[in-house]
Amino acid sequence: MALTDAAVRGLPLRSQRYRVSDSAGLLLEADPVGGKYWLWRHRFPPTKDGRLQDLRLGPYPAVSLKRARELRDEQKKLLHDQGIIPCEAKQRHKSERLGVHQKLTFEAVALDRRRTKSAGTWSARHGEDVIKKLNKDILPAIGSMAIAEISAVDCLGVLRSIEKRGSHETAKRSLGVISMVLDYAVALGHWTSNPAHSLKRHAPVKQTITHFPCLLWSELPELLGAMRTNTVKADPTTLNAM
Repeated sequence: MALTDAAVRGLPLRSQRYRVSDSAGLLLEADPVGGKYWLWRHRFPPTKDGRLQDLRLGPYPAVSLKRARELRDEQKKLLHDQGIIPCEAKQRHKSERLGVHQKLTFEAVALDRRRTKSAGTWSARHGEDVIKKLNKDILPAIGSMAIAEISAVDCLGVLRSIEKRGSHETAKRSLGVISMVLDYAVALGHWTSNPAHSLKRHAPVKQTITHFPCLLWSELPELLGAMRTNTVKADPTTLNAM
């Protein structure tokens, strides 16, 4: 049975990797570390005796269900009409582009992503927040690195350096910015995977939770008296609610 957009969105990530089928060999792989990824299972030569091969088409949601079907059909046409082996062609293309993408830096991709999003769905405030995180912590650490060279360890280094300042929420949001830029690089074909994905599960941001202390019963009369006098000019609605 063919997949739907709703089914793809709701597909859970389990403890073990698994796959679900769409149609004509299109599969969606759900991996607890790598997230969701499209593949096309086919045979080469394209006969019943051909060897099974899996061609990776791209991550979801960067590659939508509709786009994954289009990519499957494009590759199927090349295989049947021109005899082009999809997996070998992809590897050859990857080797050819390495010369370019090994020089493509994280900063270049980040600035391109910021430019496209600023002109679209980002609010001015959110755009400024992303720029601040890029300029303060992310770009000084990995901005000059080639996309092809960035590893999970490099991303983790940025995360931990921010945490050392005690800025745990900033670290969490900065990881989101890094992951967004790398997802964009993968979607554009600059690289094959996002090394920051695994950090969200296996190296999460350390959380420091400090609860407000409770009020002792013996202190309640003092609180009530302070509320009645309202020397701090608190909002009457707040006092009435209390």
